[in-house]
Amino acid sequence: RDVARLKEEDAEAYFKTYYSPSNCIMVLAGDVKKDDVERLARKYLGSWQKQEVPPPDITAEPDPKGERRAVVEFDAEPSLSLGWLTVPEGHKDAYALDILARILGGLASSRLDKTIVQDERIASNVGCYHDARRFGGYLTVSAYVQPGHTLAEMESAIDREIRKIQDQGVTGDELERAKIRAEISRVRSLKSNLGQAFRLGHATGVAGTPDYLYEREARLGAVTAAEVQAAAKQYLAPSRKCVVEVRKTAGASGAPAEQAEDVHHRGGAPGDRGAKHSQGFYEAMEMIGSAKPITLRIPEIGKDVERRKLPCGVTVFVKEDHSAPSIEMRFVWLGGSNTTPISELAPFAIASQLLTEGGTEALDPIALQDRKEQLGVTFRLGLGDTESGASFWSLRRNFPDSFALAMDVLMRPRLDAKRLETIKRQYVDEMRRRYDYPDYGSSLVQSYVIHHDHPRLGYEASRKEIEAVTPDEIRRIWRRYLGRDNLYVTAVGDFDRKEMIDLLSRTFAPWRTAEDKKRDFIVREPVIRPGLYAVEKEVSAPAVSVVHEIKVDRKAPLQDHAALEILNDILGGSGFRSRLMERLRSDEGLTYGIYSYLLHDARPGVPGEVGASYETKKASVARSIESVYEEFRKMAGGEVSQAEVQEQIDAWRNRFVFEFTNDFYSVARLMRQEIDDRPYDYDRQLLDAVQKVTPADVERVAKRYLKTENLSISVFGALTDEDRKTLAGKFHLKVLPKSEVFRGGYDAPEPSKEEPPKGVDAPGRTASETR
Repeated sequence: RDVARLKEEDAEAYFKTYYSPSNCIMVLAGDVKKDDVERLARKYLGSWQKQEVPPPDITAEPDPKGERRAVVEFDAEPSLSLGWLTVPEGHKDAYALDILARILGGLASSRLDKTIVQDERIASNVGCYHDARRFGGYLTVSAYVQPGHTLAEMESAIDREIRKIQDQGVTGDELERAKIRAEISRVRSLKSNLGQAFRLGHATGVAGTPDYLYEREARLGAVTAAEVQAAAKQYLAPSRKCVVEVRKTAGASGAPAEQAEDVHHRGGAPGDRGAKHSQGFYEAMEMIGSAKPITLRIPEIGKDVERRKLPCGVTVFVKEDHSAPSIEMRFVWLGGSNTTPISELAPFAIASQLLTEGGTEALDPIALQDRKEQLGVTFRLGLGDTESGASFWSLRRNFPDSFALAMDVLMRPRLDAKRLETIKRQYVDEMRRRYDYPDYGSSLVQSYVIHHDHPRLGYEASRKEIEAVTPDEIRRIWRRYLGRDNLYVTAVGDFDRKEMIDLLSRTFAPWRTAEDKKRDFIVREPVIRPGLYAVEKEVSAPAVSVVHEIKVDRKAPLQDHAALEILNDILGGSGFRSRLMERLRSDEGLTYGIYSYLLHDARPGVPGEVGASYETKKASVARSIESVYEEFRKMAGGEVSQAEVQEQIDAWRNRFVFEFTNDFYSVARLMRQEIDDRPYDYDRQLLDAVQKVTPADVERVAKRYLKTENLSISVFGALTDEDRKTLAGKFHLKVLPKSEVFRGGYDAPEPSKEEPPKGVDAPGRTASETR
């Protein structure tokens, strides 16, 4: 309501005051020179007028006098959030609270994960973090309860673990595992100019100096076990606790009783794209256009990167990068589940997690996770349909131990039966919660519409199949698809290149070969199912997705692929620069965000796909669909301007080139080109082609590939009677039963022990407290 009362002059006054140099922190990180920055700042920002910025109106939260509780009634699986007010960033206790949050529930080796998730299996997932800001902070614990348990039971278990820390403190090992996260965060940011800029800007904003970035890490490193225990006693006292429950209530949307009035321009025509851009916008575009061309620097094989086929059969791409004390690796195995009979696909749904978490011959799952976090190493495995992969990251100082541990996970997996049972329960709970999230729901409706009658693409493992999976089945997958002769490795970091190649050769030489390395791509004709398909559920913000498959693949001319990239960015792929965002958000106020995508370079015979997705208010579903449909129709008609195309080329080029500022990304792309049977310089070819795209190119591919009449529109959310009538008059409307889309038997009722919490007479309901 406050927003609805704002006038244009109010917004202009706010902008002038707060978007001024007096209230601005600007950070530049990367290939810049101080003198050039100062010269350019004076030239382009010198006329920017300072303003008197009033001091912030801070409303301090009163010290809690007792526990506070609220209940959100929503047609969703139960969950729990606990919170405690703490202190601002920079307060002497903030650092102990950060460490406390990690030990309690912020690490995979945390107290809560070990107890209520892995051991007692009361919760399927739990998380904890401390959010300290400039004027205040809070520590929160959130958890999903497992079927057969109650929120009260889970809350009691969380309280028990907090009391243990308050009464007995934390161990030295826990303290060190929590502290190393600060070092990892700093070292990782060194590989990203944007990451460094954000960290420096944040430090300056909360503490007034970029030096706080390093001071904070030092203060975290100095935290003692006694300080963590004291912080737990002081700030996590029962009288300070705030509790919010999501209680499953059939038909409840979780929205407030009074909905805000619709203020979008219902029936109004959107303005011409860009008609309200400021003079400053045009000046900025002119300045960008006059800048020196950006040069794409890609490491060269034989010069910057060593590419070698090892005697054991492993293909490696290796590059030294001493800009940060870390080492990053990517592993790719050719072959995947598309060669497995459909009747044997169920284990793939959970195999990746068990291979990652299931322990080694020497370490059980708990000991493995403790060791990984002690070293600060990340290693995750993932099995796919045509290839599988793994990612590795380590601090340089711990690399020998980290790499040895990762190879134990890969080559000597325990595949612990008890951990498998936990993973099964987590998977079942995740599948039960599919119905809780509108955006996820609309994507499932979309997938069902397009793929439900394809035996492989439409396959959904049932609960019965998941619960029957055994460690031996996953071990057979591991043996079948992972070996040394179908393996590619990228290694980039702070090492000696020859030593790294020798290490990889020694490590993989004794390993076995894979039983199956065939990549089976599913060749088929595009599926066209026009119409509007809905699964109805009361939610505060229904989700919509639109899609149609298109007959395009990598055999199309490179000029077509380049033009399709720009077409997508014009339509909705570039955020605020796009037609869909400007119309549905800026002009009509129908959504907070809408984005499009266009897949166009798959293997020969594999269809491409164009689509978009967003959320909107219940009363805006039909109106928003009409607007999206009209923008797709305009785009398919091929009406684009030179200015529009050039703006998107500039944005696409800058975004594309920015990715190559990271050496690991650049080298991994070279490996990717070889795996995809493309030339190593494909990225450069694509960039050159994009920069030559003309309006005629965009119009040509739009008319060739976009067929508005082929769009499948998927809605997750209840339709109003008015919208139902409107949509049925324009589209083939089919309401799908929940059981038809959300398949697998995951929604079977479970015994419930849920009881209302003591002391709650009337549940509180707020939209912001729902998901």
